[in-house]
Order: sequence, then C-alpha cells, then structure tokens
Amino acid sequence: MNIMTKVGLLFVFLSTSYFIIKPDLKQNFKSNFFVPIEKRIERSLNIRLSQLKRKLSNEEKKDIISVLKLSDEKYGIDYKDLIAMISLESRFNKNVKSCNYEKRWNRSKRKFYRVCKSIDFGYTQQNSKSLADGRRIQKAKKLLTSNKIKFTNNIYDTKLNIMCAVVYYLELRKILYNNGDYSYHKFISSYNTGISGYRKYPKKAQRYFEVFSSYKVGI
Repeated sequence: MNIMTKVGLLFVFLSTSYFIIKPDLKQNFKSNFFVPIEKRIERSLNIRLSQLKRKLSNEEKKDIISVLKLSDEKYGIDYKDLIAMISLESRFNKNVKSCNYEKRWNRSKRKFYRVCKSIDFGYTQQNSKSLADGRRIQKAKKLLTSNKIKFTNNIYDTKLNIMCAVVYYLELRKILYNNGDYSYHKFISSYNTGISGYRKYPKKAQRYFEVFSSYKVGI
C-alpha cells in the first residue's frame, strides 16, 4: 500500500469518525470554525458577564473584544484565558482597586498591624509595584499603537489595562519556555504568584488555577 493510499484511508477514517460517529463534535466544529472570532469572543464574554451579573455597555464590550481579538490572533494569548483571568481578578469591575496587605510587628505596642504594600488596578488588577518602572505600560502602549487601537493613559483604561496583562503573559511565557520549564498550570498560576512564588507557594498556585479553570468552563 503506497503512501497516498494510506493518507486517503486516514482522511476517510477521520472524516467518518468526526462527522458521522460524533455528530455533537460536528456541531461544535461548525459553531466555532465558521463563526468570526469577534462573535465567538462576544458570545463567551456575554456568558461570563451574565453569570457574574455584570452589565457593560456595548461600547465597553467592543473595547474588550478588540484587545482580546488582537491578543488571540497576533500574540497567541487565548481570549478564553483572558476572560477567565479577568473574571477571577476583578469580576469585570473596571474601576476596582485592591490593597495587598502584609503583617508587620509593632515592637512598642507588641502586636501586629497591617500595611498596604501595593495596589492592584482595574480589570486585570495591574500591580503598582510591577508598573513602577513603566516598562510594562510602555510596551502595552506600543503594541496598541502599532495595531492602531486608541487608548487613554489612564491605567483603568479598558484597552491599556488588558494589554498590560497580555504583556505580562507574554513575558511569563517567554521566561518559562527559555528555562525549559513551561506548563500551562505554571503559566496561568504565575500571573498571580509570579514564577518564584509558584514554587514557594504551591497551595496558593493550585487554588488560583482551580478557580481560574472554573471561570473558563462553559465559555
């Protein structure tokens, strides 16, 4: 049996298995392959917003979709990962601001007290310490500008805030691959723990991944 015959038989087998034996896969294939990515993102976004009971204007959704589409198609960051991450980090609350506290010991009063060591901003909870040197923001602005996407300089700006997260994901992916240490679990969890924190706080990393995964189901 020559190679062309083998290839032909394999194609027939796969076609039969995919489109006849498993009609549910056929429907899923149709619903994704023939639908423009903007519509797929919009559908996933609406599902998650509905579950979170969060209402956004059509203009706000359009801004989110524009960055998610760019991130998925051009930079290989899955739009579903971004939707799940934003759901976890801020529940799609654009203006949320969170303090990261740490305990410190007061010697004179002989008791612990809490100090806000950094602040997280917006949809993707960009951390003030990570933004301090300006490199992440500048990279995000450069990517948005090069792709002709307009934005403001406000860290709460929808497109700038989400693109900052994309820049961080790209950095994480590059470091993990260069170290020969990439796994999807580590890639996702390190957004929250950092790469060194992933090893230092395995339970925290696991909890983050589990919640993240729950937000990705169904979209």
